[in-house]
Amino acid sequence: MMKDELFKRLLTGGYTKSTDYIGAFSTSIGTSIGCVRKVNEDRVIFSKLSISKFRKNIYVLILCDGMGGMKSGDLAASLATSSILEYLLEYYDDENIHQSIIDAVNHSNKAVYSSLGGEGGCTLSLVLFSNLSDCHFVNIGDSRIYNGFKSTGLKQLTEDDDLKHLLAKEKLSINEDVLLNRNGLTKFIGMDIDLDLSIETIEAKGTVILLSDGVHRIGQKLMAVIYNYSKNAFDFVNRIITLSEWMGGVDNASCVIVDFESITPDIFEMSEPYTTAAIWDSQGVYQFSRTKFWNGREEDKKSKSSSFSRKKNKIVDDESLTKDETINFDLISEPRKK
Repeated sequence: MMKDELFKRLLTGGYTKSTDYIGAFSTSIGTSIGCVRKVNEDRVIFSKLSISKFRKNIYVLILCDGMGGMKSGDLAASLATSSILEYLLEYYDDENIHQSIIDAVNHSNKAVYSSLGGEGGCTLSLVLFSNLSDCHFVNIGDSRIYNGFKSTGLKQLTEDDDLKHLLAKEKLSINEDVLLNRNGLTKFIGMDIDLDLSIETIEAKGTVILLSDGVHRIGQKLMAVIYNYSKNAFDFVNRIITLSEWMGGVDNASCVIVDFESITPDIFEMSEPYTTAAIWDSQGVYQFSRTKFWNGREEDKKSKSSSFSRKKNKIVDDESLTKDETINFDLISEPRKK
């Protein structure tokens, strides 16, 4: 299954430091283990999901940060990421995007809790877009999502799910030393309840940036200066990750940014009649393929008399498959070696 293959590769993807630029989609990814931690428990990806049912490509950015003070943060982040993508690829509904995201996130929450029994978890920042009009997002924990424009700078779109912000809402206070000595998250992936989620939507304009707390702890003023003087998205990722290291590197630091101003509408057009997934991290791309023919009009199915199966390198006759029959996802390419 795709989830199992992707999970295994994400689990071994705790890179010391790496960055990548995905030029076709104006996206950059970067991660660093920092200067203190022994393991990088951040997982950050950009994915292109080709959904045969709706004949279109959708794009999903995910950043998960394994929770400090709990066990197996890298496992939790890897499992959460792979579970969400698996669910969206199977059950995504273009006519009910918000519910699709809610269901996918709760599916991943149950998967992480089932695996770790509440003893491990991760944050989640997720962005999904299927056109150049709307950008949908959800955030759980203390990773963050920003919207950036050269003219106005950075705007934080999300609010941290932590004790400090909860107390501020209730107009209560607590000694800062107490907060520093505990994780403090009030919501995370890996809880034993269905998460109460609010999906928000903004215009797909400017840049959208996902950051782990290892990056945004440097402060929004410094981030805004770096954003303003960066030549492009890749330059921003390199600078922001490096600055987090220069300022002590006390935590893993990860970032993914997409520049909507440089994206063209043709990236949403799906030309092949089967569901596929291409998933990038900071080291390169994984590609998975599963045959699934158009669920469209009768003449559409007739016009697709055969489909190329990359795994078996042969032509598969659609007459031999029912409309909903599928072939399991297979890994068809791997990222470059570390």
